[in-house]
Amino acid sequence: MSTRKTRRTIIRITNIDEQSHQPVVDAFVPSWNPHKVVHFPASLIPENIRVVLKPNIRLFAYVNTGAEKSDDLYFENFELAPEPDEDDGLA
Repeated sequence: MSTRKTRRTIIRITNIDEQSHQPVVDAFVPSWNPHKVVHFPASLIPENIRVVLKPNIRLFAYVNTGAEKSDDLYFENFELAPEPDEDDGLA
């Protein structure tokens, strides 16, 4: 089923907060929906990455981008993405 297939994609963190005494992350997953913020537990992200999380940090993760609703998204294999290079000619 295509909604369960994961793909490596970029995720941009917009906020880190607490909900029910648990850290939660708000982020954009542009390859799923570039206009909708998704909300997920920070515990999904490995601790070595969680300690550097802040707004506008970008991560790579495998995400089922074919999901219809944000509640159906799942995330795995997070990696810290390199900082964007303002001089790479892509702007």
